[in-house]
Amino acid sequence: MLIYIAKGGEIIDMTFSETVSEKMEISNQYMTHCAPAMSNRMIAREGANRHEYYHPIGSRYMMLRVRANPDSELEIKPSFRWEAYPIGRDGKFETSNPLADKIWKACEQTQRVCSLDTYVDTPYREQAQWWGDARVQAWNTFMLGDDPRLLWRGIRQIAMQTAPNGLTYGHSPTMAHHCILPDYSVVWILTLFDYYWQTGDSSVYDDYEKTIDAILSYFDGVTNPNTGLVSYDPRYWLFLDWTNIQRDGEPAILNLWLLYALDVTADTCAKTGREGMAKKYSARAAKLREAIEKNLVDSDGLVRDGILPGGKPNPLKGIQAQVLGRMTNLKGFDFEKAKDKILLPFLRGELKTHADPSSYWHVYLYDLMINEGYGREVYADILRKWKDMAEFGTAYEGFDSKTGTCSHAWTAHPLFLMPRILGGIKQTAPAWGKVSFNPLFIEDKGSIVWPTPHGKIKLQWRKLPDGTFEKKLDLPEGIELSN
Repeated sequence: MLIYIAKGGEIIDMTFSETVSEKMEISNQYMTHCAPAMSNRMIAREGANRHEYYHPIGSRYMMLRVRANPDSELEIKPSFRWEAYPIGRDGKFETSNPLADKIWKACEQTQRVCSLDTYVDTPYREQAQWWGDARVQAWNTFMLGDDPRLLWRGIRQIAMQTAPNGLTYGHSPTMAHHCILPDYSVVWILTLFDYYWQTGDSSVYDDYEKTIDAILSYFDGVTNPNTGLVSYDPRYWLFLDWTNIQRDGEPAILNLWLLYALDVTADTCAKTGREGMAKKYSARAAKLREAIEKNLVDSDGLVRDGILPGGKPNPLKGIQAQVLGRMTNLKGFDFEKAKDKILLPFLRGELKTHADPSSYWHVYLYDLMINEGYGREVYADILRKWKDMAEFGTAYEGFDSKTGTCSHAWTAHPLFLMPRILGGIKQTAPAWGKVSFNPLFIEDKGSIVWPTPHGKIKLQWRKLPDGTFEKKLDLPEGIELSN
């Protein structure tokens, strides 16, 4: 901020916002708790002044208000500095569909502004390293460059700040002791796999075995001995999803996430020669799996949202539970029914449920349905739901600019999902040692580049006059095609 011709004593207040009203009035939803973090004040001295504020603020609009300035002839020249982590620019996505390209660019920009010294939920509001957000952000980042350092740093920071009972904090570093989220502790366990999968470095399991065990010990303490299911703990904020999903009683989503984390950890430990750890976690998984299949898989083949306080089964069967039911391969779960009655109708915009997944949780729905062969439906849903964000230029916290921030990277997952759908490249081995190739050339032409530890995978395609497609796939040395 440069100020000239000050008489001294003028008070310059600055307020920042992502949106403004039609009358160009600042719109700040966070006046009660975050406004101070999005405002600055400067009191001028006589003559020329120059000041650079320490705290970075991500915004689109700035309102200046000058007080105590009778007869003043101030000249104010604000300027802005780009401050973000240097994410790579190796990944590319270009197609013959301008909307798809604009969505990808909006998601890319969102991920860039949400990457500071750590992953942050948004550069606008609290700028916190929420770990549920960070998992999605790592997937986004790996589409832009082979750089796992932010993920690795976050894994370490989360593990360094734990509650006495073993739970990790929902974000770290922090002094917000009310932000301990049991489900984010489970997510942290899963990010150990994410790091291993990207890098091939399995030593994270040795480094953090005690942290994993401490988290699992907490869950042992809140398990209902009558059902074998983990119960809601009112001392903590159980997030699960930003929607009206069951949290009290014995929620299915929490139990299913825990089962999935145990399965993934046990399998990875077995494949990397950690037989003792694999046996330990697989035994826990088997016990929890039996409890889930007994209490949460209904006779109709669908997964209940949980056991309600008082012991009655919840009659509601939401999207999240069906997705996790498939991810954990529950015995008795009828995925074909869940797919036909719930998941596909929702993707096609034909169904509204009691707890529609948030924009964040869509990544898990989309990932599953792409794996199941429904990439076209997912792609069409992305084009519908991200259209406004494409025009705005960044991804919203929800599905509209009036709900939360307008720069939330947990919603930027089309960044890696759209290339996977159209290009069909899927990593099938640690450190990208193997990939499968099953493209869906929905658009007439396109070009995609995936960065990997071995170099860039490059794909180009175009539709020929006879309706067939000409394609060129370049795999760097060290990557095997595993179709």
